Amino acid sequence: HITSHHTVHRLTQHITHHTHMELSNLTTGLEALAGFGVVLSTERKASLSVSLRLLKNAEKFARVAYWGTITAGNRDYIIAHGVDKNTLVGRKYFYSTDGLTWAQLPVVHPLIQTASAQITQNFTGNPAFEYSVVEKVHSLAPVPTELVSIRKQQPNEDGSMTVTSTITEEKRLAATISRIDEDAAIVPRGSYRLTLAGNVEVNPSFTGLSLADASKQSMYLHARPAINLSQKTIIERSKLDPSFDFLDPISDDIPKGCWRAQYDRSAHVAVVRNLLWPGFVAYHQPGTPRHGYVYHGNGCKNADICFMLP
Repeated sequence: HITSHHTVHRLTQHITHHTHMELSNLTTGLEALAGFGVVLSTERKASLSVSLRLLKNAEKFARVAYWGTITAGNRDYIIAHGVDKNTLVGRKYFYSTDGLTWAQLPVVHPLIQTASAQITQNFTGNPAFEYSVVEKVHSLAPVPTELVSIRKQQPNEDGSMTVTSTITEEKRLAATISRIDEDAAIVPRGSYRLTLAGNVEVNPSFTGLSLADASKQSMYLHARPAINLSQKTIIERSKLDPSFDFLDPISDDIPKGCWRAQYDRSAHVAVVRNLLWPGFVAYHQPGTPRHGYVYHGNGCKNADICFMLP
């Protein structure tokens, strides 16, 4: 059992059979996305299928999914995440550089989360690599106790503070994954439901979106607690089904046009891409409950998004 992000799982037995993954739909999903540049070798898919199953059993997760790959200088980071029954909270993330050994990523303090967003260089592939991030802040709040060793403040003449944070690549990796999920992780409407007890769970009755709805952005919802729902008018909310419309639709996202949804007839799959995070691709096969998403990119947000939109 993993008790900290320093503990790792090691796959020791010989791979002798193919294990079907639950949430990730690993083979189906990757086949559907192959035309969009998301490709894993046969060997990598086989090792992931087994090692993710072992991770799921060791952590007693309800589901485990292949999240994606963040490219790095020396070696890429392969990412997986596990969820308990309530699928929008308590998500844990793991990384690997070989598809066999998994280490749990740490939970990152919000101040370090914000500071890490300033880093624009590519990942090195060394989890222990340290970045130095300098920020000018106007808050005179003291440094939280748990950050004293990695966050230094220097007062300026104008009353502001110059704050220097030392951030390991492992923490930057965790913060980046969290930001990508916050902005881009999505699910088809109806695939999750809100129970009377207030829990979010996979909807076992979900049979997929219709062909007509599968390429509509309004039919895809953010896979995180709603942020914008409370801003809707009473009339708008009266038209919503509380069991299924408890998440934010991506059609309300700003900037407008940051999503692209299309239906690929040859592969019989709807594909939704996020332009803020190049390399993020979600898929759904209409008329089936199959859906998922992966991210294959360098972990850097698109700073030129405003120049790409009409």
